[in-house]
Amino acid sequence: MPTNTTRRAPSLLIALLALALVAGCAGRAAGPPPAPTASVGSAGGPADVPSGGPTLVPSTRVIVAYPARVVTMTGFYIAIERGYTREEGLDAEMVLMNGTLSAQGLVAGQVDFGMSAGALVAASLRGAPLKNVFVQIDKPLYSLFAQPEIHSIAGLAGKPVGITAVGDSTHLAAMAALSGAGVDPSQVTFITGLNGSQALAGLQAGAVAAAVTSPPVDVNSERLGYRNLAFLGDYLDYLTAGLGTHEDTIRTRPALVRAVVRAELKAHRYMQQNRAGTIEHMARFQEVPVDDAALAYDRYLRYLTVDGQSPPDRLARILTDQRHELGVDHPVPVEAAFDLSFARDAAADLDRAGWKP
Repeated sequence: MPTNTTRRAPSLLIALLALALVAGCAGRAAGPPPAPTASVGSAGGPADVPSGGPTLVPSTRVIVAYPARVVTMTGFYIAIERGYTREEGLDAEMVLMNGTLSAQGLVAGQVDFGMSAGALVAASLRGAPLKNVFVQIDKPLYSLFAQPEIHSIAGLAGKPVGITAVGDSTHLAAMAALSGAGVDPSQVTFITGLNGSQALAGLQAGAVAAAVTSPPVDVNSERLGYRNLAFLGDYLDYLTAGLGTHEDTIRTRPALVRAVVRAELKAHRYMQQNRAGTIEHMARFQEVPVDDAALAYDRYLRYLTVDGQSPPDRLARILTDQRHELGVDHPVPVEAAFDLSFARDAAADLDRAGWKP
């Protein structure tokens, strides 16, 4: 089994990224790409290489940023652990960075791809030269948990509801669910700052009648007896996870993008077709009990997209909602923030080859 596939971003890198983002939007940071190195546990060259187009030097180095060890970030970890990255000629490593830092790292040329797809879209809408090339999940994986005595969303009228911040995706999702249940969002008092475990803490303290939760807090909330009023992905489209990269990488290194997307798509199909194996990988990656990984698999992996793609109208709605969230007043076409041609080509390649996980 490959080792050292994930690590934290070096502190020096983090210190430099904020400066690099400003300079990088005008032009990507100078300097050669990392030299190819031997892949951990690699054996042989790429398999199932698509016909036509440029190919990679074997063991091409690629660094992928991910924000947290959560269910939505398991895909590329599986691509490494299952050897799909080696099959595509990649020496791949995952580094831990939050969404903002990963956008800055992409602009600075310090990482090659990022998995915080929503944050990368936000950076793109603010002018960063980034595009998403693979859509893993296009729904927010939020749930609305309430005190046990509240039986429906309608019961939240006149009560406090916990969110992360006004105008962010938790706020938008909560307002969409309230409106869908016939409750005017202005009738609810939104309490901010309840992110992650703080959402559950707010429920436990009785500070809120309900709170927007995300994995794995939702599992803990349910176990403690709080009532799950709604899965908020039924009310709002939002880019939760995928792969994004710099426009320069798409333009000058299409073989690298093709290889990374193919490896991710292989993992994507593996997750959809192999429940038991995926749960084992999830438990190791998230460092959670197998039972918790199984709950997360059954609850959320049914929302994986078909072959890393999403309908153009849904992507347009995602961009519109995120523009409003960010205060961007000019329209942005889908093709300015997404290039899913690599995902389409990868799916066609694997289908022609009869590839099975």
